[in-house]
Amino acid sequence: MSAPRHKLTVTAFAIVSVAVTVRSAELVAIPFEQLLDRPFVRVEGAPNCHGPTGSWRREAVAGASGGAAIRYTAQGGAWSIQWWPTAQSLATDITYTFYARIRIDRNADVNQDQDVFGGGLYKWYSGRETLFYRPRLTARQLPNREWALVRIGTFHVTRAADWYLFCGLVSGKKQNAVSTMWFDAFIAVPEVTAATKPALQAHADRYASWDAWCHDLQTRVNASAPSYNPRLTQEFAYGAYVPYEKVLQMSQFFGETPNERWRRLVEWMVRHYMDTAIVTNIPAKPDTMAAVVKAAGESGLRLAPILRVPAEANDPAETRRRLTPFLEQFKEDPNVLTWYLFDEPNPSFFPSLMDGKLYVDKVTPQQSGFFILNHTQAIEAFGRHMPVLVVDRYEISDKSRNPWSVLDWVTYSRETSGRPVWMMFQAVGKYGNGSGHRCPTEAEFRLMHYLTLAGGGSGIVPYLLTSLPIYVREGQATAHDADFYMEEFEFTHPLLGRLALELGRELTPVGRVMIDAKPVPTAPLATPSRSLKIADGRTVPAIAVQQLDKDNASFFVVYNQDTAAAATGRIPFPLQAQKRELYDLGQLTQLKLESDSLSVDLPPGHGRVLAALQPAQWPDLHERLLAARIDKETAITALDLTQARRCGLRIEPAAAALGEAQHAQAGTNQRQQALDRCRLLLKTAWLEADGQARVLRDAEHCRAQLGQMSHHCSHDPSLKNMKARQNAAAEMKALGTRFLRAYNAFRAGQWQSAAKPLANLAAELQTRTDPSR
Repeated sequence: MSAPRHKLTVTAFAIVSVAVTVRSAELVAIPFEQLLDRPFVRVEGAPNCHGPTGSWRREAVAGASGGAAIRYTAQGGAWSIQWWPTAQSLATDITYTFYARIRIDRNADVNQDQDVFGGGLYKWYSGRETLFYRPRLTARQLPNREWALVRIGTFHVTRAADWYLFCGLVSGKKQNAVSTMWFDAFIAVPEVTAATKPALQAHADRYASWDAWCHDLQTRVNASAPSYNPRLTQEFAYGAYVPYEKVLQMSQFFGETPNERWRRLVEWMVRHYMDTAIVTNIPAKPDTMAAVVKAAGESGLRLAPILRVPAEANDPAETRRRLTPFLEQFKEDPNVLTWYLFDEPNPSFFPSLMDGKLYVDKVTPQQSGFFILNHTQAIEAFGRHMPVLVVDRYEISDKSRNPWSVLDWVTYSRETSGRPVWMMFQAVGKYGNGSGHRCPTEAEFRLMHYLTLAGGGSGIVPYLLTSLPIYVREGQATAHDADFYMEEFEFTHPLLGRLALELGRELTPVGRVMIDAKPVPTAPLATPSRSLKIADGRTVPAIAVQQLDKDNASFFVVYNQDTAAAATGRIPFPLQAQKRELYDLGQLTQLKLESDSLSVDLPPGHGRVLAALQPAQWPDLHERLLAARIDKETAITALDLTQARRCGLRIEPAAAALGEAQHAQAGTNQRQQALDRCRLLLKTAWLEADGQARVLRDAEHCRAQLGQMSHHCSHDPSLKNMKARQNAAAEMKALGTRFLRAYNAFRAGQWQSAAKPLANLAAELQTRTDPSR
């Protein structure tokens, strides 16, 4: 836990084209009641709001009777105040209460019900803001042309963060009708920091819980943190975020059962080298989820299904009532890796969410549970209690966000929580009205994968498009459109599906062997270092290199940060003194250096993962990489066999070879040989089935043509005499005999001997009956 800052500094920044200057302030001893220099009306606020305007001056003050407060004065006389009942609560996770003093001029241009006023609390990290809390007010709630003291919000945190940013907000174009504000709150003022620093340290691994909202604050030690599921840290999770609700809706649209549609989706994810699927919106019945878990288990896919904790209820009894049926049914199921308990929680939900998570950990400690997190305060509040951090930042936007931020977020999340980090990537188009979110390009999609590895990430989760069912339900998409999307399983463009397969095949084995590798602050620099100015204004080298160390091995993630152009460079690797060699983990080959350096030429967004090892280490690492790839290829081959069985193919020899591969004990080579033999036998079965299908098509074609000729002989007026009719009948008999001889051979299983005669007969009959001849 980082120590709070000890002085207020001058800070300048700009968000949404609004420049804000925060001035230093002195602590002033003023009772809280005297801060209100005008009459005021207390107004309560509720969550939700819109975008920021205005500028504020900050003044730090101390309240009466040991209380503490910070006042923020805006242009035009409006101000806000942050107040705590005691100095101790100023720097611990006791509830914080924010107030704002606001005056509006309500006139004909201000709609009393629709125009929203309020604020949003932010945590600032590396020049990037993250929304934390959003209160909401309407004009009807505020007195006209009078000052009102508004309670902006109450929230919990588990550590004293450095500082926050608070912005006052107003919707629409009515900004001039209201005194709005920007201000940032320095939570730990110097006088309080000195007195409470030991308490902060002792409080680091605890959390606060309100008992039935009776203000009976209970502090509990989180004893579950060390008991997280070790499986989550041992394997690289290349997962997919797939709402089951979408699968269900699309199944109904196509007339398939939900289980059939889900089976197709599971098979698609396995074929794309995905290890884990984070699944949302499963219907709230254990029996329904059992079908999903079974389908995944049969395909070697582990699930992290949603089991939503009712955070808003803050009722432990209700939480247990909802969770218990699922936990009791699946707590011993090996196909459930962990439980997805909440999406992007507000830290104010911390007590009830943690109560639910601790209950899950108690009932099924081998599975545990996690929340998907999306901003710094959630990561700081919940991160250390998670078995794994799944961070969803929506990195791609036409506005301010960009793929290069992935490295910042992986690094921040891992260092803050000390937990493995799975980075979620949007693979969707525009999301929401005016959000600017878009589907990443091929180069951006690739780059985000390599940035995750470079930051020490343990997993990659592409978030799939979920808006199609809405379009279908509203009649905005045809059955053909829906079928196309479902075949690609909601990737906005088929390209991303192919990229997921390619990157999954290459990076899943690599990620597994790099688990727990620690990034090294200094890394080799590529020369010449062409500079690149990225979206957030920074200038970075086009070819970047990040070193990560583990078990006497050094891994190097080399990637091209330019998403628009190829880049070249020469990277120094002085390995001779260490008696090491350089290996390419993607190609499984040793690399030859020239003058202790390696030349690289990378297309936009592409990367490579290299390893510096002693030669004696390579055989073991090579076998682990190959074994990880073969494990997934074995699962994919099993799916292919299942599909072939459904199609009625004779797969017994291929199934026997697959069984040998799955149970091989003599090492990777034997497994690979058995797997190759299985694939060859399966290919032969498909070729055989394809040959049989072709023979059957020729036979049906001959049958149809002979029927047409028979009708022609019976009704053709050109056959006027008996001789002509006898000749035609004899010809028909000869053709019919040829057909029956070949067709009977086909029915007897001798389709190879029937293939050529039927093909020749079909061609001859086509010539005889073609009207153009």
